[in-house]
Amino acid sequence: MTIPEKKNLNNESNRDGLARKLLLTSLGAWFLGKEVDVKLHGSQNEIKIISNALLASKGLHEELNSSEVTVESAMEKLRSKKIAAEEFEKTFGVSWPL
Repeated sequence: MTIPEKKNLNNESNRDGLARKLLLTSLGAWFLGKEVDVKLHGSQNEIKIISNALLASKGLHEELNSSEVTVESAMEKLRSKKIAAEEFEKTFGVSWPL
């Protein structure tokens, strides 16, 4: 039996990973309609890009769960999400997680 090595949470890379996990958890909760208290720091453009990606993802999710969804309406929301996700990846260098 091998005991896994303990990770040092004070290590910069572990803090970055933890921050990402906390952010994704918070965003996921918001996405599902929970109230969250998250403060993002960044340029006005960066915050706008994150906001656009969040709103596009949530819009697609809501459209797909709507009783009035059509192929056309779902495709339009999907296109919006794809554009927002591409802008997020271009700006931050990582894929949009939602």
